[in-house]
Amino acid sequence: MTVEVSTPAPRRAPGQLLAGAARVDITPPPGYPMGGHSFARTSARGAWGRLYARALVFVDPRGQPLALVVGDLWAVSSGLTDAVIERLQTKHGLENFDRGSVIVSATHTHHSPAAFASDFAHNFAAAEVASFDRELFDAIAGGLAEAIAEAYVRREPAILRRVAAPVPGFSRNRSLPAFRADPEAAAWIAATPGPGLCAGPAGTEAEACRAIDPTVFALRLEARRDRRLLGAAIFAAAHPTAMANVTPVYHGDTFGVAAARLEEELGGGAATGPVIAIFNGAEGDVSPAWRAQGYREALRVAGILGEGIRYLLEAPASAVAVGSIRERHGLFTLAGREFVDPWGERRRTGKHAWMGWPAANGAEDGPTGARVPPEGSTRRRPTSDGHGLKKKMLLIADAFLPPEVPLAVVRLGDELLVTLPGEVTTIMGARIRDAVARSADTAPAQVHLIGLANTYRSYFTTPEEYDQQHYEGASTIYGRDSGHALASDLACLAAPTGPCDGRLAPEAMRYRPGQERLHSAVDRSRSRRWWQAGFDAVALIFDRRGAAPVALRFDTPVPAAGAIGDAVWPRLDVELRSRGAWLPWVGAAGRESDRLHRFVTIVREDLGDRWRWEARWLDPAALPAGIPARIRVRIDGRSLGCSATLERSDLVAGEAIELSFATCEGEAATE
Repeated sequence: MTVEVSTPAPRRAPGQLLAGAARVDITPPPGYPMGGHSFARTSARGAWGRLYARALVFVDPRGQPLALVVGDLWAVSSGLTDAVIERLQTKHGLENFDRGSVIVSATHTHHSPAAFASDFAHNFAAAEVASFDRELFDAIAGGLAEAIAEAYVRREPAILRRVAAPVPGFSRNRSLPAFRADPEAAAWIAATPGPGLCAGPAGTEAEACRAIDPTVFALRLEARRDRRLLGAAIFAAAHPTAMANVTPVYHGDTFGVAAARLEEELGGGAATGPVIAIFNGAEGDVSPAWRAQGYREALRVAGILGEGIRYLLEAPASAVAVGSIRERHGLFTLAGREFVDPWGERRRTGKHAWMGWPAANGAEDGPTGARVPPEGSTRRRPTSDGHGLKKKMLLIADAFLPPEVPLAVVRLGDELLVTLPGEVTTIMGARIRDAVARSADTAPAQVHLIGLANTYRSYFTTPEEYDQQHYEGASTIYGRDSGHALASDLACLAAPTGPCDGRLAPEAMRYRPGQERLHSAVDRSRSRRWWQAGFDAVALIFDRRGAAPVALRFDTPVPAAGAIGDAVWPRLDVELRSRGAWLPWVGAAGRESDRLHRFVTIVREDLGDRWRWEARWLDPAALPAGIPARIRVRIDGRSLGCSATLERSDLVAGEAIELSFATCEGEAATE
């Protein structure tokens, strides 16, 4: 697979900062394997909310653009990033964008599809079978590019503001023994605010909620004309894994729930409303502070994060003068390096990529149940090949996963945006931030790490954490010092001038994603056992004892090949009749809609020319008694119609209601 990115065309100077924001639905059809939980995964039967691409675009007074786009995806690959830029240039005519002006990242939700990476290793490791689905790859690349293009079209004179605050209680360290091996650990824990009790599984120590960076940072985009909020780039660090790995529906987890709630609150969920784009950071050893994984805990933890973000959107903030956007980028190898790190220590990385045995156990967020050496299993003596105390399990050939990674440091006024090609732990992220700040002669608080950006090469720990060989260290595939190699390369890029070890990528890049296989949404050849397993898992996860959801069943036409988002998935809104008019039901927690995770929607059956859906209404008991209600269903931007009038007494937990649609009386505007 070859992807071609041209050099940028001449840029027109607007003379002031312009900015825009956009959101595009990238939820694929059901049937795809999930990415993020390796072999302890499942496949998607439905969706709980949607997966989105959220983009912010900046254009400096000289005409230099910068696009930041984050997808509700488990990761991105180099070929996907290039494909996004290629589509911007060819399909959207935005030839002023190139590899130096686009950052593509993932939130790291583990309930997004696999089988769309541009390298074989991740198509092999993140799917039920080794597979690459070109149709899915094209759809996701197209959605990410569309979000950037729409944000660019909406650009207008803008003001950029910065603000930060701690959000304690949202996250905790999931690898505390490894964290404590760092010389910075004791002082870090003592200086970090945290709750008295740390939410987590049995045995979670209070220090786990202080062995993280609780700071959430916001770059707010406001329209210069009327100070209207256009969007915000939110920087927070945590695995979005409040839902268990057996969950068989797509969703954005804590980040997706928090963003959807805020966008609904700020703009009614309208396509042109403010966009809340949450970028992950140094989250390698950080989990959400869930008590027990499940959808109610996902909602609770998302609420903590959402409250923190809401404060940042309303708090006094400092203006950022953006006289120019400047960047340095390149391809840097991770393999076989010998170098002096930013602190003067001689280091080396492994010549080849190796996964360690403890990685096969999975992290606490997604245990695999594999019978392999546990966390903490090490060699008696370190090897001299850069892999130290790792017990090697799996060699990853360069042909399956190229050792070169794209890195970039972008100056947005006085703020520095730094791309991380994978999952960096808390202390390793702090070291990178410090190295970049010293090289750029700025404060660490002005350095913002974007994790899982432009590509993915697993984990990067500190050398001290690596020696403990917990999940994160065993997953650090280029050896003990690979995190410090990142620090060295990014510090070099942060310097205003001077040569770095990387190279610029050629216009045409060839990628090897492996064997193509069309997962093709819902396949009628799937066994009944496969379907039943999905229904059973949805019931186990989303049904509450004594308050089972109400199931709503209906049919829609089978979507066209390659369709995603609203072209595939029905929209459900509950409306109430009040004073002779039908209006959207907006309760204390917002609109009763699939947009706000009030329904989990699954495909029950492929009937050939149509799909049979079941939408589980998660909390119908909240419906006001004695007030007529109805369900409005839309697909692909058009109304299928409305259900017959319902009242709370008609909703019997655990029973299914067949929806036969009629024209909606009054046609209430609920968009």
